[in-house]
Amino acid sequence: MRMDAYYQEMLESFDKKEDVSFRRESKVSSVEEVLAVVCEILQANPDVLTRRSKNSIIRPVVAKMLCQYSGLTQRQAAEIVGVRSGVAVCLQIRKVDERMKEDRGLQRHLAQIEKLLRQRKKKVNLFHKG
Repeated sequence: MRMDAYYQEMLESFDKKEDVSFRRESKVSSVEEVLAVVCEILQANPDVLTRRSKNSIIRPVVAKMLCQYSGLTQRQAAEIVGVRSGVAVCLQIRKVDERMKEDRGLQRHLAQIEKLLRQRKKKVNLFHKG
């Protein structure tokens, strides 16, 4: 009962309903660190994030890693990778997951990215507004 009231209070204080969540303390990497690691491993220039490129996997990988290792919501990741919504990020993440099933090179790259980011994580409290 008390948690329901607290959740309702949180709903009223956020701009968008999907921003409300109970998050536990976790270890995260900074956005800059995620971008640097992904660009390093994929050998990409950081300005590639601002350009659309057909069949490019870079922005989808960045979006996935931002959500997974920086603690961002999909909507927050969308702003960084230059797509319109959290739904677009969800579709990009799905694209990465589907492509990984067949692309061993992508599997190796993601494993390298995840290894580096796990090594560099620092502990922060993710219970925050928006």
